[in-house]
Amino acid sequence: RKVVSGRSPPPRSSHQAAAVPSGGGTLFMFGGEFSSTNQMQFHHYRDLWALDLSTWVWELVPAKNGPSARSGHRMVHVRDRLVVFGGFFDNLRDVKYYNDCHVFDLSLFKWSRIVPEPGAPVPQPRSGCQIVADAASGGVFLFGGYYKKKVTMQQFDSHKDKSQVEELTETGVEFRDGWQLDLASGQWNALKRSGAPPSSRSGFALVHHKKRLVLFGGVHDEDTADGDGLVSLFYNDLYAYSLELGRWHQLHVTPRKAKLATPPTSSGSPAPSGTAEASSFADELLVVGGGGRRRNRNRTANDSEEDDVLSGGGRKLKGGAADGAAGENASGV
Repeated sequence: RKVVSGRSPPPRSSHQAAAVPSGGGTLFMFGGEFSSTNQMQFHHYRDLWALDLSTWVWELVPAKNGPSARSGHRMVHVRDRLVVFGGFFDNLRDVKYYNDCHVFDLSLFKWSRIVPEPGAPVPQPRSGCQIVADAASGGVFLFGGYYKKKVTMQQFDSHKDKSQVEELTETGVEFRDGWQLDLASGQWNALKRSGAPPSSRSGFALVHHKKRLVLFGGVHDEDTADGDGLVSLFYNDLYAYSLELGRWHQLHVTPRKAKLATPPTSSGSPAPSGTAEASSFADELLVVGGGGRRRNRNRTANDSEEDDVLSGGGRKLKGGAADGAAGENASGV
């Protein structure tokens, strides 16, 4: 049903939300962006809102010193805190990517910024990554992401000097690295990448489940030669990363005999999808939604910018698949 509140956040997309179950349940939402229909107005938000899930009333949280205005960031709830990482800011002339990390204390209703020690390793600035939390250990895990870097292109014209034939253009970069954030010390640690890791992609879904990270789907984009288009390859493969062994491997999927809103592929997996979301319930992974084409890769991973369709129902992971050998074949594209 549609929930109508007397006061609610302004229209936006590419924001983040996290549910906190205590006290009857609260949904916190931060940031995002707005563009008018004629695209004459465009701006990013830096506001924090709370939706009471028992009364369905929105409230603007008057907390100062929070993250700057941004989109494409990620937010996760861990214990008594909300953690916000990364994102980007676009002023229609330049795009700035972030790798800062902010924490909102749910007891004090105050923001603070995590500042690693000088020279300590940190993830590169990015948007559209995925972060998940382990409630038991309080650890936060990050994987992947996307950013645009400027590169110099040359037009080889013998009648012009170098300064006349060089121009700046942008090219997209997809990350394949994993990180763990220790909230107690504020330090990042890079995760080992052994075994059979996922190929370069963005728009995937990631959950934490029993000392492992489970990744589904995504899309790999390459710019066309003229730089005005994209060639996209969508995935419906499934990977697991053992946090104990520091090793990736693919998972088999056991088809469930149940009527689904959208039939799975012949392999038993949901159809290939970008910008899907996944949630872990006990030993089942529920995959919902996904887009067939994304207009802006900065906003990938949780933000469906096209029609949101149900790409598949729950798929129960095969009993021993999580501990299987690296390189096992899974349902792929």
